[in-house]
Amino acid sequence: MKHLSTLLALALVVPAIGSAQTLDAANDLTGYTRFIVYPHLQQGLESMQRGDRNGALAEFERARSLAPTNATVALHLATAYQTFGELRQAESLLRAQLTLTPGDARLLAALTAVRAAMEPAAAPASASACIDTGDLRCTDAQRSSSRRTNTAASAVSATNTVTPQPSAPRRAKAQQTDSLPPLPLEPVEHQGATSQFGKAFMVSLQQHDFADAARQADAWLAHDTSDAALLDGLTYQLLIAGATDQATDLLLQAYPFANRAPAERDTLLQRLIMLIEQQPATLPAERLSPLRRPLDTPSLRSRQAVLWERLNDCGTVRAVLADISSEYAYEDWLRLGDCSSGEDPALAERAYMSAHTLQRGGRASRALGYQAHAAGHFDIALDAWRSVGPQRLAGDELLAAASTAVAAGAIEQAANWLDVYRGRGDALSHRYWSLLAETTLSSDPVVAADALRRAIDLQPEADDYRRLASVEQDTVLQVRWLERAAVLDPDDAGLQAQLGYAYSRSGLVVSAVTAFERAAALAPDDSDVQRALGFAYWRAGLAIGAERALESAWRADPTNHEVAQQLVYVHQRLKHNREARDYAEHVLDAYAASAAATGDARAFADQRFGFQRTHEDLGRRVTVTVDGWSGTSVGTGTSGSQAGSRYQSYAQAEADVRLGNPPIRDGSTVSAYVRVLADGGALFSALPSQNAVLGIGLRWKPWRNQIVYFAAENQNGLADHNRRDVLLRASASFFNGGRAGDDWHASGNGWFSRNLYFDVAQYVETNHSAVTADYRTSYHRKLSTGQTVEPYGHMQINGAKDAAFEHDLRVGVGVRWNIWYGATRYDAAPHKVSLGVEFQQALQTYLPDHNGLFVALGTRW
Repeated sequence: MKHLSTLLALALVVPAIGSAQTLDAANDLTGYTRFIVYPHLQQGLESMQRGDRNGALAEFERARSLAPTNATVALHLATAYQTFGELRQAESLLRAQLTLTPGDARLLAALTAVRAAMEPAAAPASASACIDTGDLRCTDAQRSSSRRTNTAASAVSATNTVTPQPSAPRRAKAQQTDSLPPLPLEPVEHQGATSQFGKAFMVSLQQHDFADAARQADAWLAHDTSDAALLDGLTYQLLIAGATDQATDLLLQAYPFANRAPAERDTLLQRLIMLIEQQPATLPAERLSPLRRPLDTPSLRSRQAVLWERLNDCGTVRAVLADISSEYAYEDWLRLGDCSSGEDPALAERAYMSAHTLQRGGRASRALGYQAHAAGHFDIALDAWRSVGPQRLAGDELLAAASTAVAAGAIEQAANWLDVYRGRGDALSHRYWSLLAETTLSSDPVVAADALRRAIDLQPEADDYRRLASVEQDTVLQVRWLERAAVLDPDDAGLQAQLGYAYSRSGLVVSAVTAFERAAALAPDDSDVQRALGFAYWRAGLAIGAERALESAWRADPTNHEVAQQLVYVHQRLKHNREARDYAEHVLDAYAASAAATGDARAFADQRFGFQRTHEDLGRRVTVTVDGWSGTSVGTGTSGSQAGSRYQSYAQAEADVRLGNPPIRDGSTVSAYVRVLADGGALFSALPSQNAVLGIGLRWKPWRNQIVYFAAENQNGLADHNRRDVLLRASASFFNGGRAGDDWHASGNGWFSRNLYFDVAQYVETNHSAVTADYRTSYHRKLSTGQTVEPYGHMQINGAKDAAFEHDLRVGVGVRWNIWYGATRYDAAPHKVSLGVEFQQALQTYLPDHNGLFVALGTRW
């Protein structure tokens, strides 16, 4: 009686389990020891369930050798000894362990139970103690007696989980987790009215009629709803007897174990999870669907996540842990991160970060390094890699950490990790040389180029060729490397564009256009590529293609004033004056808003004025000029006003109308003009009122980049109607553009100008010919906005041919006052007035006077 009662108590009495896992080695096993001991405990327990004595004892004894001072391992081995009838060895082991851990109450209880079991017991007492075979205690006692079952199990079950440390991937570890059921939480004692159910239940178990045992268990649970521990005990007995399917059904019916104590819910859920893992393919999905719904406490949701991770259902793992509870542990966050890295990278990064915060330098930190790098959060990834430390990073991880450091701009850190990698003697792979190049591109281009060549020798990649081209100074080599990169990666629009720029720097205009066209075909919506293509077309003289590409770039980014500027020139070239003026207005609006006021202020002001002048000139159709001079003696005037003129005074008024639509075509014009001119006559009048002539003609400017005019004019005398002639005339001005021009300059306090003027005339009726060449240089000193005073000097050569050829060579110095006016927001000043005084000295002349003082007036409106 005493023997059987002791076995019954030890088989059924178990303290509450507080662990979060299925098998726990408590606090007396360290992380690493727990990891190496765990598989042997697992195999030993499974061997015990199969009745394999030799296998069970071998595994537990091996665990004991790995953890010779651990009380929990000793309890498991003692239980095995008892199960297979070796009570003296169990007693010896427990006594020895008590000398190592004398304060362990579990050892004292187990030793007491073993000694009680070793005492001889009378058969009548044993029989009288278990008259009621329906009582679970008696049934267990009978099974214990016949099988010498475990009398130290209650002590072991107090801490029944061993969790391996993260030295292997989580999914692999999950498949190794313990399948032994948690023991019941407390003794199952049911007397009186419930004994009939217990008797029938135990008889069915003994007869292996598990279906009937399940029915009896259902009836018992339905009858006795007040006993919270009944379900725990019944499912445990079914499981121990081998009725796995029935135990699973019973637990699924009671799930989610509401209105039970937290420890009991935890135990029942562990048992259910273990059963599901043993038969994952036999349970239909609809039966498991309730387990997909998150339970009401973080600890239970953690259990759910473990189950669904082992069943490779990451969607459910994310669902049950979706509340991101602060109570989740390191393993929970790691599990959530692993199950989110592909489907929800942001959630994965958050989960890894939470685990990293709880335990820096572990597997979560490594995972965070990879995940954050992939998301472009390089600072976070860099902190994660640093927390692990270089000595604990494997070779590939060192290279990954160096990649992150390069991306984060921590070049020195990347170089340090690469030094560690090289110092270990690992193979210097393509990735190593490529990263070494990244760390030296700026500091040592020679080393970077050598590293890139080594990387290319091992494994040619487009990016290596691209970077090699960036450190080359020779444009021919730049083109060569980029061409090889383009062969390896022909679908990279950025690479094609880079090749286009290299061709442009090498002067290969046609090849540049081809490369940019390929880039634009690969990335038709990339405004930068369209812009580059437009400029390439422009350099190649393909204005229509430039218009198409630059218009596309402008539509994509209307704030790009560089594109707007170029479109002014493109439309001007294409004779689209209205469009050119529109884009000029966009540019000038940007200037007015100071959107482009960066860099050199002088260049900014000059560019703005240039677009204002272009806008004004493209809109001009009519030009009116009035010029004249008067002197103290006979001279040639001050500005070659008429080839071969020799008067004391001269004046003309002209109106010029540009013909056609548009009136100016890429700098070329055809205009009709009418003018009236007069001079001082034979009386040498100081006022140009004699010999008035009306001239009507056509003037042609054929070239956009040269100021050259050809004119044909019919002249008729206004006073002398018999005076008629036809004038053929060519005139040109050189060296008078840009910074050396006479137009207003927006920047600076003044500027130097110069002009070489030619004028050739042939009078058809009179057969009179004349030629003038005049070179002038001057300095415009600004007085205020729109006004300058201009001292100048010039040399003039005149020739005239009637019956004989005559020539005149003279020099002159003078000063002019210039006024520009009429400017608007978009137009430069269209009007100009000049008033000057000049002294002339003839060096060689056919005229009667050799010097004189002249006053000149000129206007343009």
